[in-house]
Parts: sequence; structure tokens; C-alpha cells
Amino acid sequence: MKILALKAVLAAFLLTGANVSGQTINITVPNADFSDSSNYGTQEGGLLGVLGSYDRRIDYVSILNQGNGVWRGQGAGALGILLPPTTSITADTQKGVISGIGVNVANLVATSASIYQPDIGTNYTANTLYTLTADIDLGTVLSLDVINNPGFGIGLLANGSVLAASTSAAPGNVSLGLLSGTTYQLTLSHAIYTGNPAVGGDIGIQLYQNPGGLLGVGVTQVAFDNITLTATAVPEPGSLLFVTLGSVLLLRRQRRRA
Repeated sequence: MKILALKAVLAAFLLTGANVSGQTINITVPNADFSDSSNYGTQEGGLLGVLGSYDRRIDYVSILNQGNGVWRGQGAGALGILLPPTTSITADTQKGVISGIGVNVANLVATSASIYQPDIGTNYTANTLYTLTADIDLGTVLSLDVINNPGFGIGLLANGSVLAASTSAAPGNVSLGLLSGTTYQLTLSHAIYTGNPAVGGDIGIQLYQNPGGLLGVGVTQVAFDNITLTATAVPEPGSLLFVTLGSVLLLRRQRRRA
């Protein structure tokens, strides 16, 4: 009777949705391939453009007309004062490009920029593994360490704030694979469980260059393309332990009876 009762508890638990091998779904990322002409534009950096910093739609035309593009560009100049990098999406590239990076002040990387969407139109759910991928091209042969040291990466936002970033993620949650030439696919995974403040929050995506030390690889531009995001159902860590212990107990009891 006890074995039957435990079996019933485990079966009911599994039927509530704690699936160890969860289903993966694709989440739509607006203008993921940067081909939508409504987002074509350039956010100029440098002395003849924006001084100090900026944060606005990449299809920005004037202060009174910022267009309808979903991607935004954000940049901060050397010491937060001058020469912010340029963020752009053009018909020629059809990529999210950050250029004019690597401005040196006392040999330190002092500029940063990102191309981002604060809200892609869906929300985080509990017990889900989110996997973000992007093609990234810095025009040279790379390794994951080379990407992480200067701070080129991808990130997930929650309600506009950074939730996870490839440059700070645990080694098992970030990977880099060569696609062709100097183009790589960068992948970031992040799991959210019940009780995480991000649950129910807006999902956002960030493609960025942030200074992380000396820029020793001579990179002045980074291009992002083919953004994808998937969601996979995963069990709560404690729930998986419960199922495992229950299975062990069942096995032991059955062996004793045999």
C-alpha cells in the first residue's frame, strides 16, 4: 500500500508539469535579422555627432521624430563626456553594428555602447530555461576569452535591467562556435525558477560592447545578426530532487520485497 501511495504521489506530481525533459519553444524577436527598413538608421558618435551619451531609437531622425524601429541604440563616450561609439542598422549591412569603439584614454577602453530592445513583447515565466543566441563578427579570429575580456557580448534584460550577460555568466551557461570566416555564434542560457523577481517581467535583449580591460585585439567594430531566443520548461531544483528520492525509495522497497 505504501508503495502504491508513493507511486500515486509521484505520478500526480509529474502530471502537474514538473517535466524533466521540457518542451522547447521559439520566442519571436522583432526584427531579429535587422532586415526591417523601418529600423534603418545611424546614431552618430564623435564630436560632430552626439556629445557624451545617447539612448534612442536607431531610426532616429530628429528630436521630434524618432520613427518606429524596435531596436534602440545606446552609447557612452570616453569618461562619459566625448566620443561615444556609433550604433547603426543599414540596408547595406542588415546587421546591428557598433563601430568607433576602442577610443583610448590612458590606454584604457573608455567607450561603451549597446543595441537593445527593452521589451520584445512577452514575459518571463517560472521554471524556464531561456537561451539567447546571436551571430557576432569582430572581423578577426576569436576565442571566448578574447570576446569576454574587451566585453563584447549578449544579454537578457528584465524590465529594462540586466538579468544575465554572456561576459559574466558561468562557463556552462555561455558558448562560442565558429560559423564561417570570422563569424561566430554566441549563446547565453539562463534559468528562472519560482520566486525569481524576473518572473512576469518584460523580456528584453541587449547586444553590447562594454569595456572590460585593455583592448589588445585591435577591434574597432562589432556586428550582430540572426538573433534567436528559445524557452525550455525545466523543473524546480527541489522538485527534481523529490522525484529522484522518490524513485530511489521505490526501487529499494521493490528490491526488499523481491
